[in-house]
Amino acid sequence: MLAMLAGGSIVCAAPAGLTHEASGLRFPDSIEGKWQRYSQSLSGRTATVEYRSRNGWQVNVTVKPAPDGAHGPSKLDGDASSDATPAFRRELEASVQALSNGLANPKTVSSQRFRVAPQQKGVIGMKVVVNGHLNDQPTSREVLLLERNGYFVAFTVEYPEKQWSGAGLGYTDVAHFVGWPSPNEATLPFKK
Repeated sequence: MLAMLAGGSIVCAAPAGLTHEASGLRFPDSIEGKWQRYSQSLSGRTATVEYRSRNGWQVNVTVKPAPDGAHGPSKLDGDASSDATPAFRRELEASVQALSNGLANPKTVSSQRFRVAPQQKGVIGMKVVVNGHLNDQPTSREVLLLERNGYFVAFTVEYPEKQWSGAGLGYTDVAHFVGWPSPNEATLPFKK
């Protein structure tokens, strides 16, 4: 079933939730049963969907076009995003700046490469964690940034510092959420 949303974008309503037509990214109704889809803004080639947990924490997922040739890190070793393209690094810097907005004394405490669904040799991206204070409360924010088939995908989350272990959104959860690699993609080289 196809639905026309505000802004003229067409979204395929599938049993698993929404599919953003331009990128092929699926937005299921829930992530691992812990996060429920709360709101969405889909307009053409860009989409943002917010998920919330029972305790009110939220995860935002944003997908937007990447410049031609942009890609994230190609291997897990190396420091930070050294083999990512300049466009990917700029997107990561902008995401980290957005994480810092509104926090008192923001400090980047972690920047690392990660592989989604490591057991299936999934896509490699970057994860950055920023700590600071929000309303005098220690707060952490993080972004997981990926590039896939010409789109940047950013997962951002905010949570009380030192409580993320109970939040339950791991890399395998991200892989299930975005639906890659599919079983037949697991052994294929990265493709545009």
